[in-house]
Amino acid sequence: MSHFTTSTSLSAILRNCSSLLSSIPTARKVHAQILINGLFQNNTLQTDLVLAYCKCGLLGDARKMFVSMPDRNMHSWNIMISTHVKNCLYTDGLCIFSAFLQVGQRPDHYTFTPLFKACAQLGDKTLGLGLHSWVIKFGFVNYVVVGSALLEFYSKCKQAEDAKRVFGDLRFKDSVAWNSMISGLVRLGCNVDAVVCFRDMLKEGIVMDRMAIPSILSACGREGDVMKGKEIHGQVMKSVTFCDDVTIVNSLIDMYSRCGFLYNSENVFKNMVNANLVSWTTMISCYGVHGKGKESLVLFEEMKFRGFEPNSVTITTILASCSHSGLVDQGKKIFDSLGLVYNIEPCVEHYACMIDLLGRSGCVEEAFELVKNMKLAPTASTWGALLAACMTWRNVEIGEIAAHHLFKLEPKNTSNYIALCSIYESLATKERHKYYLIPHKVSSSSQVDTKESSQGEELRVKGMEVLERGLESFNQAEVGAGLQVFYNLGELRGTVEGLVGKYKNVGVKSIANALDMKAISSGGGMYGGGPGGIQRSGTPQIGGGSKAKEALWQRMNGCMDQLHSIVVAVWHLQRVLLKKRDPFTHVLLLDEVMQVWFM
Repeated sequence: MSHFTTSTSLSAILRNCSSLLSSIPTARKVHAQILINGLFQNNTLQTDLVLAYCKCGLLGDARKMFVSMPDRNMHSWNIMISTHVKNCLYTDGLCIFSAFLQVGQRPDHYTFTPLFKACAQLGDKTLGLGLHSWVIKFGFVNYVVVGSALLEFYSKCKQAEDAKRVFGDLRFKDSVAWNSMISGLVRLGCNVDAVVCFRDMLKEGIVMDRMAIPSILSACGREGDVMKGKEIHGQVMKSVTFCDDVTIVNSLIDMYSRCGFLYNSENVFKNMVNANLVSWTTMISCYGVHGKGKESLVLFEEMKFRGFEPNSVTITTILASCSHSGLVDQGKKIFDSLGLVYNIEPCVEHYACMIDLLGRSGCVEEAFELVKNMKLAPTASTWGALLAACMTWRNVEIGEIAAHHLFKLEPKNTSNYIALCSIYESLATKERHKYYLIPHKVSSSSQVDTKESSQGEELRVKGMEVLERGLESFNQAEVGAGLQVFYNLGELRGTVEGLVGKYKNVGVKSIANALDMKAISSGGGMYGGGPGGIQRSGTPQIGGGSKAKEALWQRMNGCMDQLHSIVVAVWHLQRVLLKKRDPFTHVLLLDEVMQVWFM
C-alpha cells in the first residue's frame, strides 16, 4: 500500500471521529499508525490529529500536537481558537489569536466567528469593535457566519441598534442569521421587535425551524401575547419533529405560564412523553410564580420518585417557590438537606432564595445571620434580598449594613440609595432625626468599616455623588435619586438653589462671553412648555465658524440641559409628595426653582 493511500485512509478515519468517548482509542491508534508509517511530517494528517483530539475533548493532546507542528496552516489555527472558545477558555482563545497574528498569518472568515463569541462572553466591547473593523477591511461583511457572530456579539453587549444595523446590511440572510437576530432581540428585551422579525422571516420564505421557535415563544411569553403563542403552538402540533423536541415543548410550558394560562402549561406538561429534568424544573417554576408553592413541592417529590435527581437550578426553583408562598419550614428543610441528600454545595442563588424566604416571613435577624455564616462571599443578590426584607419590616440597623455593602458592590445602582432612603422615610419623625443627625456606629459583626461618622454626612456625600453623576450623564433617574436623599436630610431647598445658581452663573457667563465676541446672530426663548416636557423654542446661531465660539455655546447648552434635569426631577418629586400630602410641598414649590433661573 502506497503512502498516499495510507495517508488518505488515515485522514478519513480521523475526520470521522466524533465527540463520543469511544472515538478516543480510534484517534490514538491512528496516531500510532502515522508514526509507524513515517507519515508524521504530513501536514494534513497533523491537522486532522489536532481536530480529532479536539472533538474527543483531549485538549491537552491537541495542544501538544499543535505545538509540535513545524508548519501550522490556517485550518489548524482556526481549530485551536474555536475549540478553546467552545470550552469556555475565552482568554486562551484570544491569546492563540494573538500568537496567530505574530507569526504573520491573516485571519479568514472562519477565524472571526469564535473571536466575537469570546469578546461577548468577556464583555470586551473594545476588542469586538476592533475585530468588526477588520471584518469590514478584509471584506467579510456579507459572510453569513460572520454576520451571525456579529449579531450575537452586539446583542450580548446590549447594543440593539448596532445589531439591527449589522442585520440590515447582510445581503443574504439564511435561517441562521434570522435566528440570531430574533434571539438577540429577545435577549435585549425587544420582544415586539422579535415578533415582527419572526413575521418578516416567514414573509421572506424562510421556513420556521427548531432553533427559532423557543426564542419567539419566549418573546410571546414576556409580552403576554398568548394569541401568537397559540398560533405557533398550532404549527408545532402539525410537525412530528417539533412535537418530539423537548426544548420546544419546555418553551411552550413557560410561555403559557408567563401569559397567565397555568392550566395550559399543565396540559402541555402532562402530555409530554419524553420529559427531562428541565421540563420538571420549568413546571415547578410555573407553579411557584403563580403562588402555588404546595403544588411545586408535590411535583418536586414526584420528580424524585420518577428517578430524576434535582440539580442546582431545580433547587433554586423550589426554594423560590417556597419563598413566594411563605413555606418557611419546607424551604429550610430542603436547604439544610442540600449536602446530605442531594450532594449539592449551596451556591449564591440558593442563599439568596433562603434570605428572601426568611425576609418575607419577617425573620430578618435570622436572614442576616445566614448572610454572615455564608461559606461564599455574599454578592449583590444576597445583600439586595436582605435590604428588600428590611424595607418591608422597617429594620433600619440591618438595612444600613446591607445598603453599605451594596454601595460598595454596586456604586452606580441608584435603587440601593432609594431603598435606604425609603427605610428612613418609613420611620417616625423622631426616629428619623435620630438616624440623620446623630453619628451612628455600625455593629462590628457586620463586616463593614466601623469608623465613627455621621450617618447624615455619609448620606450627604453619597447623595451628591449620585446627583452629580446624573447631571453629568443627563440621567434623570440618578438626579431624582440624589434629590430624594437631600429631601430626606431636610436640605433639598438649599441643594437645588445651589445647583441652579451654579449652572445659571456658568450659563450666563458663557452668554456674556459669546456676546462680547458677537457670536450670537439670532435667538429666542430658552425654555417653553410645562416641567414635564420643557423644550427650547429657539437656538442661537453662531457666526464666523470659530471653534471657541461653538465651545462657549455648547457649554451654556449643557448647563441648560443640566438645569432642565434638576427642574424635571423636582417636579416629579413634588408630584409624589403631593400625593402623600407632605408638608414639604409648602416649603419648596416648582415655580420658586424656576424663578431662581429666570430672575
